[in-house]
Amino acid sequence: MKTKHCSKCGIEKELSEFYKHPTAKLGVRPDCKECRRKVSSKFYKENKIKIRQKHNDYYLENKPQCIKRNIKNNRLRARNNLNVRILRNCRSRLYTALKNERKKIIFNKFIRM
Repeated sequence: MKTKHCSKCGIEKELSEFYKHPTAKLGVRPDCKECRRKVSSKFYKENKIKIRQKHNDYYLENKPQCIKRNIKNNRLRARNNLNVRILRNCRSRLYTALKNERKKIIFNKFIRM
């Protein structure tokens, strides 16, 4: 296995511990995944409001495309993920059962009047 020293922490690690980077000499970033996560997390904490505002602005400018993409992704998730299908099926059955029960209660109250 090839190894490389992380530019941030200085620890020698396997190449699988680095994110890929196509133009780099070894094909990986100079800092390891762990250090990169720390930097990214710190950046997000410091710029949370700006990042959220940027995401909001993008959504508002591209709302139809975003909605279309979300619908497509939800359908794919439902088609490919058994847990999602089971959850949706249970939710639908529960809603229908409660709806029918409510109708029965209303009907019984109406009959008794």
